[in-house]
Amino acid sequence: MNSLFDLLIPVITLCICFDKKKWDAPRSLYDMFGEIDPRLADYINDYKLNLITPDEIEDFSKFASELGAVMESIKVSDDKEKVHDIIKTRKNGIISDRTADMIRTFAGTNLVEKKKTGGNIMISTGMQELLEDMKTEGRVEGESIGMTKGITKGRIEGRVLARYEDGMSIEDIAAKCKISVEKVKEIIASSTVTT
Repeated sequence: MNSLFDLLIPVITLCICFDKKKWDAPRSLYDMFGEIDPRLADYINDYKLNLITPDEIEDFSKFASELGAVMESIKVSDDKEKVHDIIKTRKNGIISDRTADMIRTFAGTNLVEKKKTGGNIMISTGMQELLEDMKTEGRVEGESIGMTKGITKGRIEGRVLARYEDGMSIEDIAAKCKISVEKVKEIIASSTVTT
């Protein structure tokens, strides 16, 4: 730089947070200092953190690259159907393998790379796997709920029958087990049919 007309090109530094949690760390150098001696404050430069975090983005269509899909997938990563919808709407039904890796890593989805073509992944294959994941999760959750209900039902039926065999009245059994008299009669009737 030898003359008044030599200029610098500004450089903007961005910090990208790939976490769905709300950012609660400092956003400037001053925020990191705590108390600053007022006599020194005029001589200390403050540097602002230009932060991109999924939690604070409202309009992901502003992204001209696939980073928007990654950030939006992170933001809604608790809802696999929303992640599915985000990825499904990508242009030409294709995302790059790098984007798929980022979504897989940061949003916790299971996009597979079965139909890779030239560094891209056919979304339909990834979505198929994502849907299978969702079905499996639903099935496991349903089985768990069913098992819990079955165990609970078995315990109630066992208590009803034990009390009935001990000679307790149907009304007392209903009160003790906190179920209706009709339900007690139904349990007793079904146990006499099966035995």
